[in-house]
Amino acid sequence: MTNYLGVNTTGGPIGGLDIRSFKDSELRSRLEESALESLDYLLAVAKQRYGIQTFLWEQTPVRREGVVTVQESIDFLNSINQRSAGEERTRFELCLDLGHFTSEETPQSERDPYYWIERTADAANIIHLQQTDGRLDRHWPFTKEKNAGGVIHLDKVMDSLRKSGRRKVQLFLEIGHPFEERDDKVYSELEDSVEYWRRVLER
Repeated sequence: MTNYLGVNTTGGPIGGLDIRSFKDSELRSRLEESALESLDYLLAVAKQRYGIQTFLWEQTPVRREGVVTVQESIDFLNSINQRSAGEERTRFELCLDLGHFTSEETPQSERDPYYWIERTADAANIIHLQQTDGRLDRHWPFTKEKNAGGVIHLDKVMDSLRKSGRRKVQLFLEIGHPFEERDDKVYSELEDSVEYWRRVLER
């Protein structure tokens, strides 16, 4: 589908383990190695057959879906790219979501979205923006109500981006409403979120 649409970048999370397999250390190790081999193949085929240049991996806050700390994320990213160094493959890069620092297994010192922005400067040029209370991966809109209790503040995000030394970054709103929410409220909150970010970007 990526090739059909005429673009050269795709991605997402790369999988997860069921609870039984995750708790069985031997089975878990075998499945993780199998997943890495499949990922190697995917990155080769994506480049050679479909011309895809970049695969954006989105780290999640669920340990059964992979790593949950900054250093683990950077190490995993580097290990995939070095695994078949020199081969004609799609580049593996990080898509940073500002609500994915919430795992209980993430050290308290890293449960800070601004720490992630500053530490992943060389790895992530794509950032997903969502409002969250810092306890769960909320995907709230940037409305007055949610901003009052949220931990994602536009000026702090921009300050952390400057500190990170990034020369280029793409910011994407990733807001998720309940399926049964009224259409007019969804549209209104999306408009509020766009305006919230437009103000700082125009400044």
